[in-house]
Amino acid sequence: MSKDAFTPPSVVVPASDLLGSHLDTLAMALREQHYAASTIRTHLREARAFGAWLTAQSSPLQDCSEQVLERYLHIRASSSVPLHKRRRQRITAAIHRLLEHLRRAGVVVPRPIERRPETEVQQWLAQYGAHLDHVQGLAPSTRRKYLFFATRLLETLSHQGGMTWSALTADSIIAFVQADATPRKGFGPHGTATAVRSFLRFLVAQNRLPAGLDRAIPTVRRWSHAALPQHLSDTDINQMLQCCADATASGTRNYAILLLLSRLGLRAKEVANLQLHDVDWVHGSLLIRASKTHAERLLPLAQDVGEALLAYLRTGRPATSSRHLFLAHTAPYHPLHTASAITKIVKRLLAKAGIARQSSGAHLFRHTVATQLVNRGASFNDVADVLGHHTLQTTGLYAKLDLAALAQVALPWPGGAP
Repeated sequence: MSKDAFTPPSVVVPASDLLGSHLDTLAMALREQHYAASTIRTHLREARAFGAWLTAQSSPLQDCSEQVLERYLHIRASSSVPLHKRRRQRITAAIHRLLEHLRRAGVVVPRPIERRPETEVQQWLAQYGAHLDHVQGLAPSTRRKYLFFATRLLETLSHQGGMTWSALTADSIIAFVQADATPRKGFGPHGTATAVRSFLRFLVAQNRLPAGLDRAIPTVRRWSHAALPQHLSDTDINQMLQCCADATASGTRNYAILLLLSRLGLRAKEVANLQLHDVDWVHGSLLIRASKTHAERLLPLAQDVGEALLAYLRTGRPATSSRHLFLAHTAPYHPLHTASAITKIVKRLLAKAGIARQSSGAHLFRHTVATQLVNRGASFNDVADVLGHHTLQTTGLYAKLDLAALAQVALPWPGGAP
């Protein structure tokens, strides 16, 4: 079946008795995952060649592993026919999928789980990560950021995984923060100091460091609401939407994503978290699941946003069993379940539209929506409800955009008009 349906006569490799019917089931599995026919043919061709090599080596199928694959690649590379980089990548991908398929079928033993002995540094980082999650309840993105700086700090003061706690002094902490924060821009320096201070307070609470050491971190000046939030104009947004109007499935998906960002001001993670059942077509609403603030909110589904989502579901979304709303458009069609996946789409479209901003992430659209709401006279409570701000202090960033209100409280220039 696999030979006739997926492999042209010019590339047929005699099937080995070793793989037998597993090639047929592999072909069916790849087709169910919506791989292109050309990709399936490539995978089957390489799998047959690998099976023939195993037969020649008298290697039992049960002993197949990544180490056997490496040996096979080494022998292929040493042959008279050069093995180019792209060809090596294709062979590696094909055999990896074959091995995973055989493992699911119970033919090949599961991949052993490597349990490396945790070093002292890794143990403390694991405890700190659990503290950030279960005690402080921080969002995953914030936990990753804090753990990143904690890891860097300990790596500079540890030796071969062991920690010399006497090296963690006020001078060494100050030197680390200054060296790490100096090249960072915007809020970056403040982020370094905040993360390191949090980690030191955790170590103090664990009686690992003396109390007060966290106060050694130098204060990084950050003027609250010092700069105007960057935003996009209606022309900019229309240009980006035009870039999606290419009659492709991915273009239909990106169009719907941009409308969600530009009309509702969603966070990138909120867009990535959307499920099919979050759209209430009867009542015209959209359920935004808890992300940064751990609170859900219900937003009205605008007409143009609903039509874009409907067009994507009807003509653009791949047919899969996944309940995530937005999917990748290359097999096996994984969900776009991370904020970075949405941000990458935004960055590509900004570049394609020729729009340059200092901030080029999905958050740029949140600033745009907030700016539009404030300029139309919406209250800060309304803005906070739409954007899902936890406190009005966050929404206060946009107070400076209400130019009419600011003009009423502006003091006259000393000395009168020039």
